[in-house]
Amino acid sequence: MGAVPGLTQATQQATTAAQQADLSRELAAQGRLAGLEQAALTGNIDLQRNLEQLKLQRAMGSEATAAQNLALLEAQRGSIGPNVAQGLSQTATALAANPGAFAEGGKVKYGHGGEMKEDVMIAILQDSSSPQ
Repeated sequence: MGAVPGLTQATQQATTAAQQADLSRELAAQGRLAGLEQAALTGNIDLQRNLEQLKLQRAMGSEATAAQNLALLEAQRGSIGPNVAQGLSQTATALAANPGAFAEGGKVKYGHGGEMKEDVMIAILQDSSSPQ
């Protein structure tokens, strides 16, 4: 019976060694898993940062385009006054150069005694009745 305590001690040592080896493998696997999770998290953060930078660049481009459009509209608004004044000046000049243009209410005189030829009148009526 003297061999039983030695055998029990050897079995306990072997069991303890197996448990420690198992624990070491489990800790190593958890460490690798933690490393993989950290790498995935870092990758997601980098991807999110890149997406936000793209959104920022797009927004800045849109802002620049809007600023250009505003500048163009302001330039066009500035040219309205001179264009209106020029148009009024040209109209006044045309009226002054041809004072009889609106005698009798601005009637248009035709070359044939104020009447149109029948084929011209039909063409005008057909053009006005056709959908555009």
